[in-house]
Order: sequence, then C-alpha cells, then structure tokens
Amino acid sequence: MPMEYYSPSDYGQREVDLLNSFYLQVEDSRNHFLSVIRPRLDRSYKLYIAYNGDRQRQIEPWQANVFVPYVQAAVETLIPRILDARPEFSVLPRNDENQFKAEKQQKLQDYLWEQAKMDSTAEMLVRSALVYGTGYLQVSWKKDSRYLKFLQSNDLHKKKLVWKEEERVFYDAPYAECVDPYVLWYDWHNTARGDKQYWFKRLILTEPSIRRRYPAADKR
Repeated sequence: MPMEYYSPSDYGQREVDLLNSFYLQVEDSRNHFLSVIRPRLDRSYKLYIAYNGDRQRQIEPWQANVFVPYVQAAVETLIPRILDARPEFSVLPRNDENQFKAEKQQKLQDYLWEQAKMDSTAEMLVRSALVYGTGYLQVSWKKDSRYLKFLQSNDLHKKKLVWKEEERVFYDAPYAECVDPYVLWYDWHNTARGDKQYWFKRLILTEPSIRRRYPAADKR
C-alpha cells in the first residue's frame, strides 16, 4: 500500500514559499509570546490570585510574608457593575410597516443570545480584560451536528427499546467565545499594533470534537 504524505514541492514553488513563511511567522510569534507576552500575563495573574511566592526572596527573615488580595477584590467588585451597566441591544423599526418585523428580530436576537450563552461569555471577557488588561472575543458561525443513537420507543415500560442512529443538529447559529490570552499568538514584527495580520490560536480538541468541527476534512 503506498504511503500518503504531503510534500509542498509537489504543488510548486509558491506552495513552498507559503509554507516557509508560515513556519517563520509561527516561530516569531512563539518567541515573542514567551519573551514578552507571557511574563506580563504571569505577573498580572499572580497579582490577581495574591501569589506571594516571589516575595520570599525579596523580604527579610523578620518580615511577614502576607499579601492582601486587593487586586482580586477590586476585579470581582467591578465585574458585576460593568455587566449591569452594559447597553441593551434593541431593534428599532424605521417606519410603521417594519414594526412587526422589528419585534420578531428582537425576539430572535434575544433567543440567539441565550443559546450562545453570551452572559457567561461576557463575564469571562470582562474578567480577562480586568486581570490581564486585554480581552479577546472571537465571533463565528458555529454548527454542531452529531451522529448518535436516539431512542425511538414511546413506551419506556417495554423491555425492548428501539434505538436509531441518525444525525441531528444541536447548534447552528452565530457564536462568540472568549479567547484565553495564553493560547493566542500574533505576528508582531513590522505590524501596526491596531492591525495584527496573523493570529495563531492553539486548540486542544478530542477526536469527536475535531470530526464535528471539520466535517468536510479528509477522513484519512
């Protein structure tokens, strides 16, 4: 049986240059993250959890190694106030004819907000912004379809239950998720701060999650 492998040279010099550029950008982003971004994130997180292990080498033996978690108290106090003060998203009609359409759009918007669990996502985003100074929100269209066994019997008192394998869609709508700053790398070299061109997000997924997320991928 012939071995299947990927060789960029089989697709031309453009493919080789593209792959080399990708590797250089990943390595550059990784080095920048480990040398610049991660120390800042670690320092911010230690302040949030009141970590006092580093103070042991800085203080004298007669000094008490006690640290008051003032940062955590301030962050947890600000989170509910910021979330309660957020603006309400409302749909307004332009004329009398669109009054009924605006009401339906408003109900659909509220339904999608609940389905996407945006309340908890907004809380994580605000906490990340307060702890690390920056919060990242990734917006996409998510479709989660699974091929599982579903019960077809209506009477559960029967000894023999009928199961049928079929594919059902559990979620198919707009989706937003809070991105952990520790898993996000970006290309910073010769790039404006407000316009990052390349982003690398590390994901650790199980095999069923990968198959559901990428249904069009080659099975091999």
